[in-house]
Amino acid sequence: MKKLATILIVALLGNIGADASLYRSYQTEDGLSHNSVWAAMQDSRGFMWFGTNDGLNRFDGLNFKVYRRCDNDTLSLGNNFVHCLLEDNAGRILVGTKEGLYCYNYDSDTFRHISLDGHSAADDKSSIHCLSLDKDQNLWVGCYGQGVYRLDQSHKVERHFGHKEMPSQFVTAMALDISGDLWVGTDDAGLFRLDTKNGKTASTPLSRESVQSIYRQSDNTLWLGTSAEGLFHYNPLSGSLKHIRTVTPASTPVYNVKAITPYRAGELVMGSEGGLLRLDCSTEELTAFNDGISYDNLPDNSIFAIAKDNEGALWLGTYFYGVSYRSPRINAISFFTADINDATSSSNIVKRLTETPDGNILLTTRNLGIAKFDTTTKRTSAFPVKGFSGRKTAK
Repeated sequence: MKKLATILIVALLGNIGADASLYRSYQTEDGLSHNSVWAAMQDSRGFMWFGTNDGLNRFDGLNFKVYRRCDNDTLSLGNNFVHCLLEDNAGRILVGTKEGLYCYNYDSDTFRHISLDGHSAADDKSSIHCLSLDKDQNLWVGCYGQGVYRLDQSHKVERHFGHKEMPSQFVTAMALDISGDLWVGTDDAGLFRLDTKNGKTASTPLSRESVQSIYRQSDNTLWLGTSAEGLFHYNPLSGSLKHIRTVTPASTPVYNVKAITPYRAGELVMGSEGGLLRLDCSTEELTAFNDGISYDNLPDNSIFAIAKDNEGALWLGTYFYGVSYRSPRINAISFFTADINDATSSSNIVKRLTETPDGNILLTTRNLGIAKFDTTTKRTSAFPVKGFSGRKTAK
């Protein structure tokens, strides 16, 4: 364990002053089909999937496999603009595109078009923005302009909820609650509840905002991300609605909350135009996500999609700079800089280090010679060496 800790300190202190990498970025030069990413998901086999402006991507940790529309190939993806992704209990990948819904089959590595309104893939103009599965594995499909469809397990349309039932057909987000009712977020009519048994809808206090994302907590309350008004917490039982407009402690306005994902117990992470945010559900405090580290290298603060993988890592789909990966192991690493009197940034460039019998660490720096790092106080002090001035001498 001590040897491992020593290796980590060498690696970290030796790179302070350079660009410290908390995020690993994957862009078109790495094989991603497009740098605008709208959807992110890990499937049951461990693959990461990313939906972009120009193609669907499957990532195995090393390489991307890109799926695009192929003319005259009825088994290819029918449209390259991917809005949303979902895996069902049978291991089928559902792909919602700007023009049609598709089902990916692993065994044949092909796609099947799922018709919602009787149109063929060539004529399908249904813009699919969100997908949900209920407890019976029925598929709910939210469309931008066509309302909501319910499909059975064989992907046959059972019912369409359109303009006769709903106050808006421009559906942007959905969430099913514990009673089986569907909460529908729209671009022009806020949030409403759809009774999935009788097809009737009920309005909510959030009736005008553009809802971009919905997350249902275990207590059946809803967190709602909007495009212009920030974050809302809605309790359907009491009808109470709390509005969170700013990120603390700087009181920075928050807007365009596009993605909401569980992180740790009692915490959610959110993607917005202001970067990655963390919500403490008990205090309802929204803060910037940095885990106490004073710097990061997230290349783009416009985060449109979030996926948490089986190891606890976060995969962020951004609007301009592809996918950013944040390892959960970063929280196990502490960063230290030299705090020696009159120290300069070059004193943080560490060449060698060794552990002393009392458990402290001796290290050599670029300009200040030998220094001692106290593992208890976490402070660095100059280590006196007779005849050493701390300055380079001519050879």
